[in-house]
Amino acid sequence: MPSATSAGDFVAGFKPPRARPLNEREALTAEQAGKLLKTARGHYLEVPVALALLSGLSRADLRMLTWKEVDLKAGMITRARHKTGTRLRLPISDPLRDVLHRHRERTGRVCR
Repeated sequence: MPSATSAGDFVAGFKPPRARPLNEREALTAEQAGKLLKTARGHYLEVPVALALLSGLSRADLRMLTWKEVDLKAGMITRARHKTGTRLRLPISDPLRDVLHRHRERTGRVCR
């Protein structure tokens, strides 16, 4: 390699890193999402499933979401993002509002 670099071939002997497989995710179809919501109805996982499918909140935000951050009257979820210090404001769709209304509480975390 020293002679190759002196001749101007500075990539001689270079081994590129092994390619990592892509972390590809598959989204549910509308039909699959509907079946999942229907199956979860009345189950203790109904709220987390509905929030995950209908709000776009991350797993961390789902776990930490409190009822104080859910305003059913205004139809808005307002979540403080601790890493960035910003506020995330998400509209609540009618189907999600129905689920949250059935399970609403005054205090504590939304997803248990």
